[in-house]
Amino acid sequence: ATTSDGSTPTAVATDPPSPTPTTLPTQAPTNTPAQPTATPTAVATDTPNLITGTITIPAGVWLRSAPGLDSEQVEWLLDQTEVIILSGKESADDLDWQQIRTLEGTDGWVWADTVTVNGEQ
Repeated sequence: ATTSDGSTPTAVATDPPSPTPTTLPTQAPTNTPAQPTATPTAVATDTPNLITGTITIPAGVWLRSAPGLDSEQVEWLLDQTEVIILSGKESADDLDWQQIRTLEGTDGWVWADTVTVNGEQ
């Protein structure tokens, strides 16, 4: 092989590359912990405190669709059934009625004398 000027290239001896000296850091590296990621927290809502009650009639009672003895019978609630007390209170058929919700989520009305608010005597 010839170069562009017609001469034959000659090999030039070169010194092998010297290893690059490694410099030690003047201070040991610190392991900086990763910043913790923010964990979402529950946000308080305007949900009022739930008032619970217990059905307290040995024979049980009908949960009805509306206050009154002639309203639709929705579900039979046994003695000692836990319920959520809702705000509705009405009188019908010479009885006081309390609006409640079962723990399964069914809303209805029961004769108020058959439900005791938990924590009350």
